[in-house]
Formats: sequence, structure tokens, C-alpha cells
Amino acid sequence: DGEVDEEFKAKIKEALGKAAVPQNDDDDDDDASSTASEDSCLSDSAMMKLDESLSKIFSLQKKSTKATKKEAARLMTDFRQRVTDLLDIFVRRQPSNPLVLDLVAPLLAIVQDALRRSEEQSFAEKVAGLYRNKLCKIKDFPAVDAERSAGLHAVLGNVLQVAHMAPSVYLVSLMSAGCMFLLRVLRGKASPPEPSPVKTRAKRIEEKKNVGQKDSDLETGLIDVQKVVGFYLSALENFMTRRDSHLHVVLFEDLVTNFPPLGWQLAEPLTGYITTGVQIYRRTQACHLLLRLLNTHRKPPDPQSWTSFVSGLSEKVGEVLHGVSQGVTEVKPKFLQELLRTLQALIKAVEGNYQMLNNQLRDVLEHFSQQHVATRSSVITGLCRNCLNMMGHSTSLPTGRKAKKRKSSDGTAPKSSDGQAPKTPSAGQAPKKSPDGQESKTLSDGQAPEDLQQETSSKRRKKAKQMEGASCPNACCSASNNVGQEKSDAQKKKKHKRKHEKLDTRTEV
Repeated sequence: DGEVDEEFKAKIKEALGKAAVPQNDDDDDDDASSTASEDSCLSDSAMMKLDESLSKIFSLQKKSTKATKKEAARLMTDFRQRVTDLLDIFVRRQPSNPLVLDLVAPLLAIVQDALRRSEEQSFAEKVAGLYRNKLCKIKDFPAVDAERSAGLHAVLGNVLQVAHMAPSVYLVSLMSAGCMFLLRVLRGKASPPEPSPVKTRAKRIEEKKNVGQKDSDLETGLIDVQKVVGFYLSALENFMTRRDSHLHVVLFEDLVTNFPPLGWQLAEPLTGYITTGVQIYRRTQACHLLLRLLNTHRKPPDPQSWTSFVSGLSEKVGEVLHGVSQGVTEVKPKFLQELLRTLQALIKAVEGNYQMLNNQLRDVLEHFSQQHVATRSSVITGLCRNCLNMMGHSTSLPTGRKAKKRKSSDGTAPKSSDGQAPKTPSAGQAPKKSPDGQESKTLSDGQAPEDLQQETSSKRRKKAKQMEGASCPNACCSASNNVGQEKSDAQKKKKHKRKHEKLDTRTEV
């Protein structure tokens, strides 16, 4: 407890008056207390007045304490705002100062603490802006040596460990930005490119595909690959196997996009999580991360690991598609779309060397494309067709309007008695007779076979009504005449009845 304010003590004494206990420095404390107790015998009305005055004094003191605390909090917020402005100036003016690297963890802790209180939301946004837009985007960052790199690895591990318990995606994205900044510092600055002659667009694309270890993205510098990959593998396991995980896919997207050599270290576990993920959402995210990795146009430096990855991923995709075709695996269309996009990117990445893919993948994909789960979605059907065409297998899967036009009235394509689609006669062939004795139409020289199959059910019903109307015109005319005759007879009866009623009224008058 803090010391009592002297002014507050004096107000209480004034309110008590004679009832206040006097303060004596003498040794005769017992006599003073007895005398004060004798003088302090007050009536009930006097005690009520003392109670009112004391309550006023304490209420005023309470309000003063609250105002003081509020003013102190406001002053502290203003002070923190000014310190943040000073840090902003420091980061902008001295980006290559080694002290800049010591700001990553403290700024993250300040943002995380400020977001818990509603009155400090603006301060949290200001610190987060300094952290994300200024600190994590420094280009002229300081160079580090081997001794300092050990400390940065420790900071990176702590940030990823805190991300396991992050309460929001916003904080996870901030932590991921800090990790990317630390990895860029550990990798080091890329050497400035030498002046080169003018190149065509085709040459630049070719060089981008054939980059080797000299590419700045593939240089790891002082990054301890084994340690960093261990940090991210632990986070990936938490994200893929725990339903209550606080992590988000953005943590791994940033790594795969900005550091493909480190991302390829996660390729094998991601392939396994396509089927072992705890939720269909996590499996979809595994396919998404593999797609992002393939779209970087970077391959592992070891050809054997690339061959193993292609074989394993194609086998895993074939396993999933086979399970869906057999009805064993239940998936959602979003997962199938992401899986087929990943397969399409993989087929494109092998660059015509289809022997690296699984041997049964083409047959499994063709069988899957004919199932209802694939044909009911035009996106899935188009992805299947693209994958088969890229592998050199021609297919004619109907999509969009053509698929709807070829359906019969019951929603399925018309089939013959043996379960196959009916064949149309070729040009110049003799027409075949239908069961009712009428001759079927023949194809002309410029007519496509599909034209005869695109007769919709509405057209057939319209033709049937016209045929019924033409077959019985006399019956229709006779029926209409009878109806008209009955109406005229009824009108005559009503007219005759009204005439007799008028005559009866006249006679009565």
C-alpha cells in the first residue's frame, strides 16, 4: 500500500472535528486515548452528519484517483507513440545498423500485448506498420558473421515457437514476415548483376528456367538449412495433424515462394499430407503449397530427389483419384480442383518426360473423368481434359452447353439397348427404319453426326402436339360446336324465365 496523502488526512480530521484522535508524542498514550474516547461520545444525529461528510470526502478521493490513473495512462500512451516515431526515424536513417536486427522480437511482443486491450488498438496498428512496412522490408540490411548468425537462428526459432500459440491469422502473418526478414539477412545480399547485352524475351525465359546454384534465390549463405527446415517441419506437423492448431498456411506460403530451396525440403512431407491431413481443408492446403512450389519454376538441385518427388506425387494423386472413382474416398470439389491443378503443374514441369510419372496415372485419370463426381463440375472436367491432352491422350469430354444439349429428358445421354450410345448412319448410307415404320434421317455431306442427337425434349413434345392436332381436326371442330350449342340453349332458357317473371308481377299489380 502507498502512503496516505496529507491533504486527504487533513480533510478527514476537519470532518471529524472533536471526534478525531489527537496525535501525542508523549509516553502517556493510555491517558490520551482514554480522554479521546470520553470526548468522542456523540449522539446519533451527530454521527449521521459525520457519516455524510466522510462519504463525500471518500467519493471525491476515489474520483480523483481514477482521473489520475486515466491521465497517467494517456501520458504513457503518448510517450510510447513518440518512442515509436523515434524508432521509425532510426530504421529509415540507419537501415544497415546492426542494432536494427534486435528490434524483431521486441516489436512483435509489443504488438501482441497491445492487441489484447481495446484502448491500445491504434498504438498496435502503428507499431505493426513500423514492423511490417519498414523493418521487414529493409533492402540495405546489415551484414552478419558466423557468430551473429547463431543468435539470429535462435530468434527465428523463438518466433516460430510463439506462432504456435498465435491467437489470430494477423499475428501469424506478422511473424512470417519477421522470419522472411531474418532469412534474407542470413542469406546475405546478392551481388549486383553485371551489365549484359540486350536479350529477347525468349532468352530471358530460357535463362530463368535453367538457373543453377548461381541464382541468388538458390544461395543459402549463412542459413543453417537443417536447423531452419527442422523449425518449419515442426510447424508443418502442427498445422497438418492438429485440429486446434493456431498456425496458418501463410507461414509456409512465404517460405515456399521466397526460398524455394528450403521449400523443396518440405515437398516430401506435403505429398504425404495429401492423404493423411487431419481435415479436408488441410489436405487442400497441402495441394496448394505443392502447386505454389511447382509454379516457382525451380527444381531441386539433386536430379534423384526430383525424380523421386515426381514419382511419389503422381502415385499419390493416382491413389486419391482411384479411391474417389471406387467410392472409397469422400472428398469435396475444392480439394479435387486443387489436386488436379497440382497434377497439371507437375505434368508441365516434367517437360515431356512422361516416363517419370506413375505408369497407371493415365488410365486412372481417364476412368475418373467419366465418373459423376467429375462430370457434374465443368471445372473438374476441364482440368481432367487438359491433363490427358498434355500427356498425349486425346479425349472429347463434354463440358458446358454441349454437355447439357446432349442430355435427354431424364438427364442422361440417350443409349441403345446394349448400353452404348446410338450410332448415326454415315453419308450415303441407306436410311434405317424406326419401330413405327418411318424412315430415319440420313446425314448429308456437310452435316455433323452430333446434329441429329441435339434434338431436345421440348422440340419432340412440340412435334407430338402438332401431330395430334393434325390427326383429329374433325373431332376438335365437333367438340367446339357442341359447346357453343349448349351455351346458346342456356341463354334462351334464362331469357324465357325472366319474361315469365315480369308477366307474373304485372298480374299481381
